[in-house]
Amino acid sequence: MKKIYILIPAYKPEKIMIDFLKELCEKTRDIVVVNDGSGEEYDGVFARVREMGVEVIAHDVNKGKGAAIKTGIKYIRQICPEVAGVVTADCDGQHTPKDIMNVAEKLCGGDFIMGIRNLRKNIPLRSFIGNSIMRLVYWLITTIYLHDTQTGLRGLPASMFDDLLRLKGNRYDYEMRMLLQLRRWHVKVDQVEIETVYINNNAGSHYDTLRDSLRLTKQMFAYAMPCLILVGLGYLAFWLFSMIPSIASYNEVYAQLLSRAIVVIPSLMINREKKGTRYGTKLATTLVLTVISLVLVFMLSAVMPPLAAKLVTDVALFIFGRVLYSNM
Repeated sequence: MKKIYILIPAYKPEKIMIDFLKELCEKTRDIVVVNDGSGEEYDGVFARVREMGVEVIAHDVNKGKGAAIKTGIKYIRQICPEVAGVVTADCDGQHTPKDIMNVAEKLCGGDFIMGIRNLRKNIPLRSFIGNSIMRLVYWLITTIYLHDTQTGLRGLPASMFDDLLRLKGNRYDYEMRMLLQLRRWHVKVDQVEIETVYINNNAGSHYDTLRDSLRLTKQMFAYAMPCLILVGLGYLAFWLFSMIPSIASYNEVYAQLLSRAIVVIPSLMINREKKGTRYGTKLATTLVLTVISLVLVFMLSAVMPPLAAKLVTDVALFIFGRVLYSNM
């Protein structure tokens, strides 16, 4: 097996971390724990971790989970330049040693690994709702379908280290930024099902539902902003063009054609990231969707206002287009 390290960011950990690490040490000794500025009252906990032979490095002050992951990657690469990858895991016992080692084994293949939970059972309601919304929005934005976007159990191949260290974000938003860049980094994703564990209804988590959810939402919108701007320009162009008098009764068709012509090239540029997709195939798909949109707008305009017809058409084709592009 290639050299894989287990990286565990820890901030004010519960005592359960000791039992968790004892069990993990039976499977591997290549473990690094990052004390993310937990404070002097937790020095005893980390002292016990060191007594087990586990490497502990520390931040003087709390910097956030993302910063801890980057610190850990830098340290691991320094002490083991030939490392093949790093598995990140939470310190609160949510990830079992068995699942951690399964992800480590998969990571030897060189892909980015996501340890995904079964979100239909053994999960608090707030976590189920939040994860379901994030999963849908993430798919609409990136065309990558992940069963679980908020899992902390991930396998990071060494080929990603440089990109991960340059990636902005120091707190929980760092993990979402990572997922949003997968398409641009041309990273293949492998998903491994893991046990769903929530201890005391996730009471030990330092995730702030409101504040950290806002950070994640902000990152999603920032990533999607170019597309949202194009959508707005398309609707503005449609409205303007539909107001121009024309022969016969094809204003809506002309307006839809011209509005799509304005945004189609920028849209192709924004969605160019996926490696291996032939540009001609994507262009042909876009042209076919354009023709379909013209027909639908013309037909729906007979029974509803033109802007409503465009909205219905664009929503339907957006979802259909996401499915097509994700399978290219």
